[in-house]
Amino acid sequence: MKSVKLISVSLLMMISMTISAQHHHLGTRSYHRAGLYTRPYVYHYVEKNVTVSKTTNRLSKHERLEMAIAYMKSHISLNVKQYSKMTCLTKETAEAELDVFASNPKNNIRMVLDGKKKVYRLAR
Repeated sequence: MKSVKLISVSLLMMISMTISAQHHHLGTRSYHRAGLYTRPYVYHYVEKNVTVSKTTNRLSKHERLEMAIAYMKSHISLNVKQYSKMTCLTKETAEAELDVFASNPKNNIRMVLDGKKKVYRLAR
């Protein structure tokens, strides 16, 4: 009986030493590939917050609105990239400002979806 326990303990020790040696020799990648270790999946959902910071800009909001209307009179439409370059605002700030202009019914600017792009045009 003692010999059976001794053999089983020594067999378990040899197996654990072999696995430990393989883990240290081959690294954790093969240990994962062999299916000896599984880790639960963790999903991270990241929400992007757009913060509109006050920037020192030479133009006021009213002047930028007039500039956008003048551009739309000479061209058919205005997109965020063009407005961002004209006003020296970031794209996020420019898009937020154009959305505010389009949401105000007193302004005659309307947002139109052109495929995946947001395009702003004068209302007729």
